[in-house]
Amino acid sequence: ADLRPVGSTAFESRLALTVRVTNSGPEPLRLSGARHRLVLNGHALGAAVTPDALEIPGLASATQEATFHLSHLALIPLLNELRREPAARYEIESTFF
Repeated sequence: ADLRPVGSTAFESRLALTVRVTNSGPEPLRLSGARHRLVLNGHALGAAVTPDALEIPGLASATQEATFHLSHLALIPLLNELRREPAARYEIESTFF
């Protein structure tokens, strides 16, 4: 997955997510959308959804993009935690439909 900043306001920042989906089976895989959640050090930071359909041929991969919306207020407790312990661990949880 790739995350890159795409803009911000006083209250939120936006990150573009590009995720690669691999079809390890021989038949085409048809997806009708996805939802993603960004977690940093156990704190849920934001979510992204996309209704974009994606068809992946058998034994191939494709990418899909979505935009995370991150609340600046949700970042405050995390920033305090990172000041005490400067290690960061992130997860992107994805569900495809």
